[in-house]
Amino acid sequence: MSDHFKAILDKYGEYEYSAQQIKDLDILKKPDADEYHMIYKGKSYNLSMISYDQQEATAVVSVNGSEYTIKIEDRWTRLIQEMGLDKQASQQIAALYAPMPGLVKAVQTAAGATAAAEDTLLVMEAMKMENLLKAPTDVTVSDVHVQPGQVVQKGDLLISFEV
Repeated sequence: MSDHFKAILDKYGEYEYSAQQIKDLDILKKPDADEYHMIYKGKSYNLSMISYDQQEATAVVSVNGSEYTIKIEDRWTRLIQEMGLDKQASQQIAALYAPMPGLVKAVQTAAGATAAAEDTLLVMEAMKMENLLKAPTDVTVSDVHVQPGQVVQKGDLLISFEV
């Protein structure tokens, strides 16, 4: 799979660029400003970033005074979409299970607590390595089924979430 990026530009269509094509663009940052100047196919463009949402990989940019919303997809985003994993992220998660056998080193949440996606909920030790188990999405903890010092097996229920 090559390093190609797809830019979806508002209602104007989809464009694919290779990493080399992006690298070869003639873009200069203007001094003392968050603005750029680009020459593309012999035309001059003034660019500025208005906003960027990393989670959605979406940017609002100004090009010669006109605003455009651009969604960027790289090869990993497309692979996740092809595998259907992007749909799983939007589903509600009911529980967190042990991904491997190990020892619960620390529990960093409690019943009733809320956690944002990627917050550490539990620390496990497996094969002499500490593993941080994180919230898969924004969740509210309904019950913690383990305590520090407890040995768990792969697939054991660790934490339940409200759905």
